[in-house]
Amino acid sequence: MIKKLLVAALLTVGATFFAQDAAAQSQENVDISITNETTREQLWEMHESLKAQGIQFKYQPEFNQDRQLIGIQVTVTTEDGFTGSFANNNLVDGQSVRIIRNYDEGAEVPFCVGNCNPSED
Repeated sequence: MIKKLLVAALLTVGATFFAQDAAAQSQENVDISITNETTREQLWEMHESLKAQGIQFKYQPEFNQDRQLIGIQVTVTTEDGFTGSFANNNLVDGQSVRIIRNYDEGAEVPFCVGNCNPSED
């Protein structure tokens, strides 16, 4: 009887670790750029997409009269403990705010919010 309980407990623990490992491996890497061309609707789509991945994305945009994004404050929090914030009150052409979450083991830049420039492979 004790042998059966021990085997059942080990199987349960093993299945739990396997499920957690599989969930971690199935995470999609995130690399989002926000520019002065990003719309309010696109920001909301980013918010919803990140939320579905377990990433909290809070933002406060500032648009001009032409609906062009001219400033943004961003805070990002992941389920696995990364948190970052960034503010840019003068977003100009060619400039971007990036959100990166790379789940690959040994990633050079596993998480970044703001001016992120990971080296190119």
